[in-house]
Amino acid sequence: MDLTQPHDFLIRCVNCGYFPLTPAEENRTTCPNCGFLYELTEKSIKYDYKKLLSTHFPRDYPLYYVLNNNGLLSYLFWPEASISLTDRKDVMHFRDYVVAHYRKGNILDIGCGPMEIPGYLNFKDDESAFYGLDPLEESKFFGFLIKGCAEFIPFPDNFFSTIIFATSLDHLCSLKDTIKEIRRILIPGGVVIIWSSDVGNPILWKIRTFYGRLFTTFKTGTNAFRYLLANDNSVYLIPPGAVDPFHKTILTPKKIIKSFQLKGFESHNCTRNLNSDTFLTLRNTK
Repeated sequence: MDLTQPHDFLIRCVNCGYFPLTPAEENRTTCPNCGFLYELTEKSIKYDYKKLLSTHFPRDYPLYYVLNNNGLLSYLFWPEASISLTDRKDVMHFRDYVVAHYRKGNILDIGCGPMEIPGYLNFKDDESAFYGLDPLEESKFFGFLIKGCAEFIPFPDNFFSTIIFATSLDHLCSLKDTIKEIRRILIPGGVVIIWSSDVGNPILWKIRTFYGRLFTTFKTGTNAFRYLLANDNSVYLIPPGAVDPFHKTILTPKKIIKSFQLKGFESHNCTRNLNSDTFLTLRNTK
């Protein structure tokens, strides 16, 4: 697909499911069934994902929003931690893993981040079309960009051959609804490729984290149970209900695989990487 022609695909309304939507006027369209608005450019589509999430997940949305704000701040003030960098060894390992396991066609990177070309997508493929989805306004994805959320994706059924989550699966408002949505838009036999952290036993991780933060609190005088001192330029609040400034829960590879299997996926590959990282490939069985 020529990515300079965004309307070669037909939009499915994220609010009511109406299909197909076509541009009613320059740079915007409104669903004729429910009135939901979309903003369009040559290489992007944007919609009010905040309204959707706050309406459907009123209890989870406030925490999701705070953690997303922390994520944006980390991109601005802690760039060396970004998994989009091409000079990080773990990023290069995930790129090699993606190349080995993805299916050519329409490829969607969920949580693509602000960089134009994430390091793990820095490979040559002239046969596929690349799409990136991220809620950050600062995203500058090299392919077609969806400024929205993974729980509500404006594409028709069976559209993508590969969907990628590069450490973004644990930044969602609803894991269950996201898995349901990506299964809808993934072709039969399509794959989901995931870069996940692996803390091992969650209980032991909580014990280690507790004593680590207790030590840091005594050493620095800053309450490490409430704040993360990332570097000289940034401090991140750990909001109530979150395990750290960026995550509301711990997703182990075992839990991820089980969650996907319950929605009709099968585990295709599980590879342990550096430190506490695990790469997963799951196949859509529909």
